[in-house]
Amino acid sequence: SLFMFFAFAFRHFSVGNDCTTYYRIWENLSNVSHQNILRTVNNMDLEKGYLLSNWLLSRLFPNPQFVFIFTGLLYSVTLGCFMYKNCEDPVIGFMYFNAWGLFNFFVTGIRQGIAICICIWAVEFANKRKFIPFVLLVLLAAQFHMTAMTFLVVWFVPRLKMNFKSYFLTVLVALISIVFIDRILSLMDYLINDHFSIGAGSSTASGGVAWLLLCLFIIIMSVFINAKSHSFTENDTTFFYMLVIAFVTFILRYFVLGIAERMTHYFSISAAVLLPKLMNVFSDKRTKTVFKTGFIVLSVIAILYKLSYSNHLIPYYYFWQV
Repeated sequence: SLFMFFAFAFRHFSVGNDCTTYYRIWENLSNVSHQNILRTVNNMDLEKGYLLSNWLLSRLFPNPQFVFIFTGLLYSVTLGCFMYKNCEDPVIGFMYFNAWGLFNFFVTGIRQGIAICICIWAVEFANKRKFIPFVLLVLLAAQFHMTAMTFLVVWFVPRLKMNFKSYFLTVLVALISIVFIDRILSLMDYLINDHFSIGAGSSTASGGVAWLLLCLFIIIMSVFINAKSHSFTENDTTFFYMLVIAFVTFILRYFVLGIAERMTHYFSISAAVLLPKLMNVFSDKRTKTVFKTGFIVLSVIAILYKLSYSNHLIPYYYFWQV
């Protein structure tokens, strides 16, 4: 977690596709007076919560490097607490985060990275059936990135069980969503005045087809192992269905609309919980070691493959190096 803070907080603004833009926004807002801030924010095509928080913090810390320091602090604290509370092996959890697309996305998509972190805190309230704090956190996240509104579906997830009835209901809802996705997006456009019609296949950063296969493997293994041992808790079940949502939205990215990938990132963190859970099911130490070693090797291969074609993070400069 400390290493992640260092990597996120002190990078140069040239690292990441949109980081220069966020750097300049912080720099420009630091010079806006309180008399003009509302007019300035209304003239900018970004979520108001993100802009107002930037303005407030930039008045106290005008150096634009602080946009990365504050987001790095939020990322590291949120992910550290999440792994500590939910992940049986945080090393595997962080390996998943770093290797399978989320690290890349958090570097580039700062606004949505903030929104995802807020939504991660909301999961606990969904599990405890505390509706008001859950909704308030999701609405707060939407003030940083409107796609966070899709996370409201997690409120219904803890009602599901690891049984055939819930599996069937999930598949049915997924098929209905695919059929009526255009109407759903039109409704979202109307309600939140945003645009969700990016074409199929257009995307930003993800784990790609390899992640899709890993996700499918985790889902199948989770169903099989729980059927044998009934070892999944209510908390594990929530993360299982979150991963199913991530899987479905990622498929939509390829065949229906590219913006679905952004929705995937809200739910895909659940794999960091399920992977160690599956590994620890094996009582045989040798089998467990083979499982972990295999995942680590695949993760290293995934990192090297992404480095071979993605250059928006390479070279990864820190602010004192440029």
